[in-house]
Amino acid sequence: MAIKQLDKDFSQLKQALKGVAFDPLRADGDTLMEGVVSGDELMKLARMLVDFFGAAVEPQDMESPRVRSLVDSRGGLQSGQTLYCCAAGEKYLFVMLWPWQDGKHTTVKAFCE
Repeated sequence: MAIKQLDKDFSQLKQALKGVAFDPLRADGDTLMEGVVSGDELMKLARMLVDFFGAAVEPQDMESPRVRSLVDSRGGLQSGQTLYCCAAGEKYLFVMLWPWQDGKHTTVKAFCE
C-alpha cells in the first residue's frame, strides 16, 4: 500500500487530536504536536488515527526518500513503533507512536513537513 494523498491539513489533524487527553502535552505548535497518552486514551487515539489516515504505514511503504528522511529526522521508527502518514498537497502529515517499556504509556508525535 502506497502513502495516500488526502485532502486534509495539519490544523484538521490537530483538531482531531484535541479529542484525546494527553498527559502531558509537551508541544502544541503550528507544525508539531507531541504528548503522552495511556490507558483508554490510547485506544481512543488508535481509532481516531484509523479514521483520519486509514491503516498505519508499513516500513516498506516509505518508498519516498523524502518521507523516510522526514521520519528519520524526527527520531525514526524502531520495532514496535507505529507510523501514520499521508500526503497533503506538497506536504506530508505524520503521526508516530512510540510505546514505552512500561507497557502503559505511548509518546505521540504529530507533525507536518
